[in-house]
Amino acid sequence: MQDKKAEVSFLAKEFDLPPVRAAALVTADEDEALRLAAQQRDSASKEDPLADKPTPVSPETHRIPDDGGLQKTVLNRQNDRGRAGP
Repeated sequence: MQDKKAEVSFLAKEFDLPPVRAAALVTADEDEALRLAAQQRDSASKEDPLADKPTPVSPETHRIPDDGGLQKTVLNRQNDRGRAGP
């Protein structure tokens, strides 16, 4: 059982196969294939591919005094795209 689960995981990750297709390649039993595919989907959804990457600082915590705000709205501006082109 554990070997089949590992094989489905390997096929899904390394060959980018959908879990159902990977499970169908590993076993001929349809019920077991659906169970293996469901387990693979559950384990893949729990993995965080960005877990070891740094996260950016939130703009709310990164304030500069008297910066005028990080974003300002544009008021009274006309869109000139209608004149673009030949």
